[in-house]
Amino acid sequence: MTKKSEKVQLIHPQGKHAPAISADNFNLFEKAILHVMKHSASPITWTQLEKGVKEYLAENDIEFGGSPGWFAVSVKMHLEATGVLERFIEKGKKLHRLKK
Repeated sequence: MTKKSEKVQLIHPQGKHAPAISADNFNLFEKAILHVMKHSASPITWTQLEKGVKEYLAENDIEFGGSPGWFAVSVKMHLEATGVLERFIEKGKKLHRLKK
């Protein structure tokens, strides 16, 4: 009998339905997103964030069987909803930064 993995219920910043994902996947993508954000000198776009997360996985030899982009955007939205990240528009571009 295998142990059932713990789940994290994600929260959407606009109150929409969000999925529950495994705690292991949540922790992995939260760590990757925070790593990318902390090592970015200025606010970044979603494309830059997604690229950074994929590079983080590759640099750390983490093989991920699912869609890294889907998990990254889902966890990013959760981090926005919980006040860790903020999304804003500057000069017509949607940007992301860590909330202070």
